[in-house]
Amino acid sequence: DFDLSLVGFSDGELDKLLAFVPDGDGEEGGGASVPPVTIPEPPRNPASRMGDLWILGDHRLLCGDATSHEDVRRLMNGERAILFATDPPYLVDYDGSNHPTRNKDWSASYGTTWDDSSQGAELYDGFIAAAVAEAITEDAAWYCWHASRRQAMLEACWEKAGAFVHQQIIWVKDRGVLTRSHYLWKHEPCFMGWRRPNRPPKVSEQTLPSTWEMPSFAKDERPDHPTPKPLDAFGIPMRQHVARGGLCYEPFSGSGSQIMAGEANGRRVFAMEISPAYVDVAVERWQAETGREAILDGDGRTFAAVKAERLGADTDTDAAA
Repeated sequence: DFDLSLVGFSDGELDKLLAFVPDGDGEEGGGASVPPVTIPEPPRNPASRMGDLWILGDHRLLCGDATSHEDVRRLMNGERAILFATDPPYLVDYDGSNHPTRNKDWSASYGTTWDDSSQGAELYDGFIAAAVAEAITEDAAWYCWHASRRQAMLEACWEKAGAFVHQQIIWVKDRGVLTRSHYLWKHEPCFMGWRRPNRPPKVSEQTLPSTWEMPSFAKDERPDHPTPKPLDAFGIPMRQHVARGGLCYEPFSGSGSQIMAGEANGRRVFAMEISPAYVDVAVERWQAETGREAILDGDGRTFAAVKAERLGADTDTDAAA
């Protein structure tokens, strides 16, 4: 790999240059993130197990519990992240087709532990407390995607941890979602803030609006994923706050979008995911997009080797219904 620091540009200048990429028609591209590819479906019989820690190049992905201080400590391996951006369960029974039905960007196969909206504050308090204690710096930038009806709960959880909402970001989608609501849902909100008085760093010279116009995934690009985030939902905060090679923490990896955003933007991501099936999805997605192999921490086996050993002839098992 070539050391980009040798060319004499600052991180902000490099991001600006790398984001200035013509599209197929010769127009200027809007960001540094790679185009989305089809996200694998979660397998019925995943190769990953609780406790598996996968090394994906510069990134780490632990199949564990984001509310467990022990799991978060193991994932971080003594490091702390300057960016705390996440897309947790929305707790509104939402699946994107009838809005609502299940939870955020995972379907029924994600699990039942965190589907109950009545447990929302407990879940959010838990993963935030673990992040503050084990994963993030005092001056980390906080970003949290959420459902509009849960923003009061989220703001209260932030306040308990000493954080406050500085601004609300709005993702303006390229298409609305037909729902039972009066208006089509064509946006998703995200809180941005930090823990007082530790304002986070800004490494980009670019000043952006609070509305981010980003395309949604087409239905055939997101099997079993109602609302996966475009890579720039995480790429923009990375370029705003994290120097190249810097660290980001994601307690709810899901299909691995933040890992892929880190891969595209030259930032490292340490991510947690409680569902073994979605750990497989993220690993397979990273391998497909990078052409590299994930390694199981501790013994050096590749994901393919572990999958073959654990599943045997079932390595090509059908995806979850």
